[in-house]
Amino acid sequence: LFSVSCFWSLLVDVFSTEEAKLHFGRIAAGGTAGSILASILAAGWSKQIGNNGLLAITTWSLVIGGVLAVALDRFASPASPHQNPPASRGSWRELLTAFRGLATSRYLLAIALFLFVGTAVDIVLYYDVNGLMKQVSDLDRRTSLFAGFNLYSNLAILVMQPMVTPWCLRRLGIPLILIAVPLVYASCFGLLGSMNTLALAFGVGILIRVLWLSLVAPAREVLFTSVAREQKYSTKNLIDTVFVRGGGIVPGFV
Repeated sequence: LFSVSCFWSLLVDVFSTEEAKLHFGRIAAGGTAGSILASILAAGWSKQIGNNGLLAITTWSLVIGGVLAVALDRFASPASPHQNPPASRGSWRELLTAFRGLATSRYLLAIALFLFVGTAVDIVLYYDVNGLMKQVSDLDRRTSLFAGFNLYSNLAILVMQPMVTPWCLRRLGIPLILIAVPLVYASCFGLLGSMNTLALAFGVGILIRVLWLSLVAPAREVLFTSVAREQKYSTKNLIDTVFVRGGGIVPGFV
């Protein structure tokens, strides 16, 4: 989670707002394709190379990703002042800087609350689907249904991110996307409230996941391209870890 957050911190520092609208959907598609490929490889190789082998592949993948990130930072356009991230001043001081940036910026606080609520909504829907899944007594059937959910949603996301996302970000604009998607969420939950069936919950779950990862996730990263450089490497990581993960944890206690 933290490595992904750091990766996007570098990207929002390297790309301008207009460049981000054009490229972030396509870059996110690389992550989606990697997720699909990793699932296929894990399923196919788990018996041959075991967990230790899979962990070794994962470790080397992170190392290669780090090398590519350094290369991206080094060869960034000279027109953009992005040569090196701000110098570290110690973990506690960095943490205080992140909280101070959040407390003094209504813009960043609004992003944090939006992501917290959006993640919480996604988790609530997951609990709803999980509850309805108890109606299916066959464990193999449950596994098959969840696998189909992940497969269909990932394929839809993989198609949308490189093709639809850049057009939406540039033509519709960030504000319209961030307003329209929650309205779709509200409509979906209203529909579930009146007719809560497993098939409908799965369909709504796929729709919400596709909208979140294809539109909201790239749009939220574009928002960070306009903040101060120090906040891209401190407050953004705080939001990506504490608020996004917090949105996934809190509904479990409610």
